[in-house]
Amino acid sequence: MIMTNQLLIAETEKRFGDAVTQARLAAPAVRVMLGIATSWKLTNAEGAGLLGFTRYKWSNLKSGRWTEVFNQDQLTRVALLLRINDALHELFPDDQADRWPRQVTQNPMLNGKSLVQAMVHGGIPFIIQTRNYLETAVARLKKLDAAARVSR
Repeated sequence: MIMTNQLLIAETEKRFGDAVTQARLAAPAVRVMLGIATSWKLTNAEGAGLLGFTRYKWSNLKSGRWTEVFNQDQLTRVALLLRINDALHELFPDDQADRWPRQVTQNPMLNGKSLVQAMVHGGIPFIIQTRNYLETAVARLKKLDAAARVSR
């Protein structure tokens, strides 16, 4: 999974518009998305919503009957969700990182919804906002950690 994650993260900053890239990333993207769905305990509606899929397409993906490749929009969603998942695992212990996306928190950014609900409702713009928010939190945490090590 580490190689898959590195590949998708490297591709995040690039465009996913060409057919060769889409075909090359199809299998890793499916594995990553199914891994996130399992870790976050996504419902079929949530998994479909995060990818911009119909429930029928999501069902095919989960059951191994998926024969298509992800388009540019879908690959972008998977790459963003991967980075969100990685950031959560840097911020929280693994079990909490996997539970947090489903919890309703007091975070005003979420408007009384869980992170998953907010991302399904807000689509790619909100998923990008979430990725930026969490990666900023990770960067601040690393900066504080580095400063604490220097002051010892």
